[in-house]
Order: sequence, then structure tokens, then C-alpha cells
Amino acid sequence: LMADGLAPPARPSRLNRAALRMRIVAACCDALIFNSRRIAGQYAALYGWPWRKIRIIRNAAGTADAGGIVGRREDASDVVVGAVGQVSRTKGADLTLEAFARITPRFAGARLRYVGDGALIDELRRRAAELGVQDRVCFAGFVADRERAFGDLDLFVLPSRRESSSNAVAEAMARGLPCVVSDAGGLPELVAHGKSGLVVRGDDVTALAEAMATLLGDAKLRRRMGAAARQRAAEMFDPAMMARQTVEVVLGEMCVDRERATGRFFEDASS
Repeated sequence: LMADGLAPPARPSRLNRAALRMRIVAACCDALIFNSRRIAGQYAALYGWPWRKIRIIRNAAGTADAGGIVGRREDASDVVVGAVGQVSRTKGADLTLEAFARITPRFAGARLRYVGDGALIDELRRRAAELGVQDRVCFAGFVADRERAFGDLDLFVLPSRRESSSNAVAEAMARGLPCVVSDAGGLPELVAHGKSGLVVRGDDVTALAEAMATLLGDAKLRRRMGAAARQRAAEMFDPAMMARQTVEVVLGEMCVDRERATGRFFEDASS
């Protein structure tokens, strides 16, 4: 079973049908694959899923060619902050707008760009007008070309309220973008705080605004963290590595000598 989704509910009842189904699923599976150690731990604690069955395999995100990495602006007054993906409260799109509005007096030319669709867009348009930043916020809609989607950003921001392991963050890192993320779910496992980006408390607009300002005001820091993010992405999200890990799990469960086939490529969930 590959479990790729948001965190489970806080306290499932023993009599809850969904919880019962989850326990039955685990009993029927030889291996349980997660893309986040933290989420795996939550499932193990809530549903009694045994750690001996759990494997951690990160989602893949191909690293952009050197020539395809987005250009970086040096002038703090002309930087673009943004996110690619669903424009929703779950992804913290409203928090990003509130934080951006707080720092605009310090960065006169900074802009905010949302790339993606979502039911929250109309509400965010109205809120941007109330905050007086409507001329500095762009809603680009869905962009199929991923290079174009990330191509105009200098800083990637995702203050999710709930998250497993964000593909968008992995893609941003692969393109050399420093990231500011919340501490929800597996996000702190992706972004190394202070090295490839910054991790802030969830639902904390003040902390989010300060993290954004820290990176917007320091081009050298953005470059350094962006380079570290790209290197980290190459190590964590390599498509070939993900394929090897997945095949290793499948073959490992098929082999008579299980010890010989498992544990070489995927992360040891019990460590």
C-alpha cells in the first residue's frame, strides 16, 4: 500500500468504520509505503500499523537543467513571492496574502503570484483590495508547463495547515528556489531550516511575514539557500532513486530471503 495523503484525523474511535478499515488494510498488506516519516508515525500511532511494515520513499521531482533554473533578481524591490498549486485554506493561501501585505511597506516593488486554481481566489481578490495590495497580487490560474509555473518566482511560500509531503515544494527546491514553509506534516523533512529555507509555526502570520522578509531582503541568502535546496532535492527526490526504492520493496516482499532484498535503498522507518 502506498499511503500518500493528508494527515489522518486526530482521534479516530475504535468503533469508527474508517479506523477499522485502516486496520484491516494494514493487516492485509506486506508493506506500507509513506512519503513522510512524520505522517507514517501518525498512522502507526492511531491505527496500530506496525513499523516493521512501514517504508519511507520520497516523492520524485526531477532537477531542472542548469540553463532552465529560474533567473534570480538581485534587487529586493523587484522580487516575486509565490506558490504553485491549489489556492486553498488548507495550503495556507490566505496566510501568505496576510503576511505579504504586512511586509509590503519594506519592499515597495515586491509582488505576490499564485499559480493554480481554487475556490479561495475570489475571496483573496477581495481581501487583497481591502489590504491595498491588489495591484501587487497576481492570480495566474493553472499553468500546465511546470517551468513556466515556477519561472517567475524568487521565493516559494507554502504555509500549509495540513500536509503530507508537498510535490510543489520538492519541485521548487529542484529549481533552486528557497522555500518558506509551515511545520505541518512532512514539510520540515523537506526543507532544512536555515539551510535550504525557513520553517515557521503553522497559522502564525507574524512568523511567516518575518521569514519572508528575511529572504526578500537578502539576495545572497536567497542564492545560498536556493543552491542548497537544489542540492537537497537532487539527493532526496531523484526519480531513478524513487523507482529503485519502490521496486526494492516489491521484490523484497516476493523474495524468500527477505533480509537479502530489503533495506538497501529506502529509508529505515524505525530509525
